[in-house]
Amino acid sequence: MYWETVLNEVINRKINSEFRFTNFGCMATVNRNKKDGKKLLNRRKPEGFKLGNKHPDVKFSRREAECMVKFLQGMTMRDTAEALELSPRTVEFYVKNMRQKVGCRTKSELINIVANSDFVLLLEKRARAELQEEE
Repeated sequence: MYWETVLNEVINRKINSEFRFTNFGCMATVNRNKKDGKKLLNRRKPEGFKLGNKHPDVKFSRREAECMVKFLQGMTMRDTAEALELSPRTVEFYVKNMRQKVGCRTKSELINIVANSDFVLLLEKRARAELQEEE
C-alpha cells in the first residue's frame, strides 16, 4: 500500500506530493516546489528523552527510556526484556548505550544517576502534553 502510493506519486508527479520516511529514526518529508518542481527535503530528528538540568546534553531514545522506566520500577534486565518483548541482549545493548551517554560504569550507578535527575518528572510532563494533543 505504502509503496503503491509512493510509485503513484512519482509516476504522476503531482505538485506538493509528500512522502514520509521513518526507517532512519527521523522523519523526512519530500515536497515538490510549486514553481520549478524541485524536491525539498525537510528532516526532523526525534526529540529524545532528556534527563533535565543536571545532564543537559543527555538524551535517551524511546527504547532506552522504556528500559529505564522498567529499571526504576525495580525490574531486572530479563524482566524488562520480557515486558518490552525484546531479547535480554538487546536490553543489555540499551544499558551500555545509556551508561556511555551518562558516563558511568555500572547499571546501578546509571539507575542512581537517572533516579536523582528530572527524568521521571519530564516523562510525566511529556505524557500529559501528549494526552492533551490527542483530545
